Amino acid sequence: MINFTLSQKKVVSIHVGQDSIRVVAVKKEGKRAVVLTASRIDRAGEDIARDIAKLFEGKDDLKGPGVIVTDQVRFLASELNMAGTEKLSQDKLNAAATWEMEPYLDFPPSEGLFACQLLSYMATEDAVPVLISAMARNAYSEFSRGLKGCGMDVLRAYSPEGALAYASHLPPEGKNKVIIDYRQNAIKGLCLTAKGPSVFQDLPVVAGAGPEDEPVRNMIYDLTASVGGAEEVVITGGGVSEELVHGLKTELQNVRIWGVEDFGGVDFDPAVTDFGPEYALAVGAALQELGLAGKVSLSVTDRVPVIESVIQKVRGNRRLVPAFAVGLFLLCVAGHYAMTKASISRYASKVQDLKVEEKRLLQPIEEKKRLKKEITDIQQKQEYLQVVLPGRNTNLLNLLAAISEKIPPDVALNRVHQQDDGSFSIEGNAFRGRSVTAFNKALSELEGCEATCLETVNRTEDASDPRKRILPYDFVISVKFELRN
Repeated sequence: MINFTLSQKKVVSIHVGQDSIRVVAVKKEGKRAVVLTASRIDRAGEDIARDIAKLFEGKDDLKGPGVIVTDQVRFLASELNMAGTEKLSQDKLNAAATWEMEPYLDFPPSEGLFACQLLSYMATEDAVPVLISAMARNAYSEFSRGLKGCGMDVLRAYSPEGALAYASHLPPEGKNKVIIDYRQNAIKGLCLTAKGPSVFQDLPVVAGAGPEDEPVRNMIYDLTASVGGAEEVVITGGGVSEELVHGLKTELQNVRIWGVEDFGGVDFDPAVTDFGPEYALAVGAALQELGLAGKVSLSVTDRVPVIESVIQKVRGNRRLVPAFAVGLFLLCVAGHYAMTKASISRYASKVQDLKVEEKRLLQPIEEKKRLKKEITDIQQKQEYLQVVLPGRNTNLLNLLAAISEKIPPDVALNRVHQQDDGSFSIEGNAFRGRSVTAFNKALSELEGCEATCLETVNRTEDASDPRKRILPYDFVISVKFELRN
C-alpha cells in the first residue's frame, strides 16, 4: 500500500484498452523525453496475457522496467474530512483511502493495493481533496507474471484517469485546460490548472442515444462550468476523429486533438511512424514514471521501500530481532551523546548574545511596525474616499444603463449585487445554457469591462417553481470594471 517513485532513464508503458493494446518505449534525456518505439495490436478476446505476448514477439527494445495502464485500477477523486491530513504517514493516509474507496470496490480491501495522493493546493479549512487508486493484488500479480515472461519488469499500474491527469502539460498560472479521453463505451475527462488536476468526470456512452459529439459537448460544458471556463480543450482516445472535433468547433473555440505538442518536451525516434491520440494514456503514465510530470505518481504498486523490506525480513526471521535491536540501540546512544556534547558547547554562548541583542532591538522594531500600520490605514482610507468610492458609483450607473441591451430574449435577471471589491454579481435564469455563455460574452464587451467570470451554471430538473420549469438554468456571472472616476 505504499506508492513511491523510482528514478528511471527508460520505461515501457502499456495501455490495455477495450479493443486494442498500445505500447510505447520512452527514454529520458535531460528534461526531455524521446519516444523510441510505438506499436499496437487488436485484442483477440479476453486473454490479455496472450495478446501482450504476441505484441512483444521479436521486440527486444520493449524489455526492462515498465508500467501498465488498465481499467482494473479503480480511481476515485474524493475528500478526507480529517484534521492534520498533511501530517499523516503514508500508511495512515492509505488506510484512510482504503476506507473511503471500499464502497466502490469489487474485491475485499484486504486483498487490494492502494495509493492516495493529497491535492494540498485545493485544501479547505474542512477537508483536503485526494486522488485514490486501488487494484486487486491478484490482478496486479497476474500482469506482473505475464509481462515478466516477456522480459518486462512491472513497476506500477495506472488507472486511465491517473494516466490522463498528466497526458498534457499544465496550463499557465490563472488558466484552465480540459482534457478528455473519448472511448467507444465511456468518456473520462478532467480539468487541469497550473498546479495540477482539479475536477474529474466519468460518463458512460450509450450507442445510438444521440449525436456522436453530444456526450463530449456535455462533458466540456460541465467541466468548464465547474471552474468558470477553460482556454483550451484537448481530446484523446480511440473514439476521437477529425469530424468530431470539427463539429465541436462550430460551437466551441480552441478544441483540438491531442498531439505530441501537448507536452512541449517529447521527441520521436525516426523509426516511430504509428503514433496518434490513442497513445496519450501510455505516454502520460511513462512521463510520470520518468519524473517529467512532477513528483506525483497516480499509481499503485506492490513494491515497498528498503526500510519496509528490512522490517518484513526481520519479521520473517525472529532470531535476528534481539541482535538487530541491541545494535540499533547502541548506535543511537553513541550518536546522540556525541551530537549533544558538541551542540551544547557551540550554542551556549550564542544564546546569551542573542538574548541581549533581542532586548535591545525588540522595542524600536515594534514601534516601527505600529507606526507603519497607522500610515497604511490612513492611506487606504484616503484612497477609498478619493478614488474607489466614486469609481464604483460610476461603474454601477454604466452597468445599469447598458445591461438591458445585452440580455438575450430567453434570459431573466434576478439580482445585481455589488461586491466589496467593486465587482458585480449578476444572478438569473435562462432557457438554454448557450444563452448564458452568450450573455457572459456580451457583458465582457461592455465599455470599461476588465473581466467577466461565469461562476456557476446549474440546470434544475423537475423544479416545483413554475419559473424554473420555463427557465431551468440558474447562473451567476461576476463582472469587474476598470476603476475610474
